Amino acid sequence: MRIKKKLNNNAVVTIDELGNEVIYTGVGIGWERKVGDPVDIEKAEKKFTIDNDEIRNKLQHILVDVPLEIFDLVDNIVSLLRGSYGLEVSDTLYVTLSDHLTMLLKRKEINLLIDNPMLFEIKNFYQKEFSIALDILDLVNATLECDFNEDEAGFITWHIITATTSLDFYNVHKSTRLMNAILNIIKYHFELNYDENSIYYQRFITHLKFFTIRVMNSEESTEKFNDLAEVIQEKYKEAYSCVEKISKFIEEEYSYKANQDEKIYLTLHVQRILDKE
Repeated sequence: MRIKKKLNNNAVVTIDELGNEVIYTGVGIGWERKVGDPVDIEKAEKKFTIDNDEIRNKLQHILVDVPLEIFDLVDNIVSLLRGSYGLEVSDTLYVTLSDHLTMLLKRKEINLLIDNPMLFEIKNFYQKEFSIALDILDLVNATLECDFNEDEAGFITWHIITATTSLDFYNVHKSTRLMNAILNIIKYHFELNYDENSIYYQRFITHLKFFTIRVMNSEESTEKFNDLAEVIQEKYKEAYSCVEKISKFIEEEYSYKANQDEKIYLTLHVQRILDKE
């Protein structure tokens, strides 16, 4: 195999026997090499074959500036998420997290670390993902000999979410803000305080995650209540009134018009919260 593209001294692109582009990484695999030279397989430590053209091209682009230590760390993180945690992680995480950690180290060098303004919401809404992110942060700190704090775990949480859902980083941020807004509308409408440890609250948070993903993707709910809709609307008038406020807010702020079935399903969740608070 011969080098098709040299990304840096530690990463090269070649074509395998099936005609697929393959990225090889390893210390010095690209050192004093040029396009057309044979690949020194003995120096290859890892091999990456990514089917998605867009992701593969982005990865090749960022690898020009990503240190091998960072890329190896991200590969270990992806393997950990897919293996130990059983998550279906998109290959996009190779791109986004490699870029993020590279920039993080550069900011650390000039003492320009960023606070996470959404840390409270992240810890509240994405408890499972944040717990995993804390484990990942321990690995990052141990590997890079740093002491990044929970703010960074919050950012890693967002990367995990983008790699396991259909949302990009921007829409994960918007989704988190929308969840917070919906909870505040309910809170002030009924003048209540949430029991965040309640199973009903956690179920509601889970529903809100899927709901806000649909809002970001402009998708409709598949839930169908048919004749029950009028019964539920009549029985839980105050909860439905609150949901109407939520629907109006979402339509004005996100140009998403919730259908009747979506509103009825949201009404049921709001009512369960009210019954248990």
